[in-house]
Amino acid sequence: MQIEPNDCFTTDGVYNSQSAELKKIRNEISTSFTEWNEGTDNKDFRKKFSSEIRYSGTLIRNPKEFESDNLAIEFLKLKEFYTQESIPDKEI
Repeated sequence: MQIEPNDCFTTDGVYNSQSAELKKIRNEISTSFTEWNEGTDNKDFRKKFSSEIRYSGTLIRNPKEFESDNLAIEFLKLKEFYTQESIPDKEI
């Protein structure tokens, strides 16, 4: 959570993770992609986290453990997985 005048927000997820941790996250997304997709692509998630899954960078190539035909490949290229929601100053 960040609280600054005109710049308040809450965030949750994985940011700037180490490669071993990122590999575990990618493996879990790949093996449970149906559940991942159902969890992140539904109206309740989008209502609560209108920014959806955010990231600050992606890999140019696929991670070496995954083939390009993997259904989750676009998520597997992400370097971070987090949500971030603004909070109006009047709510603080």
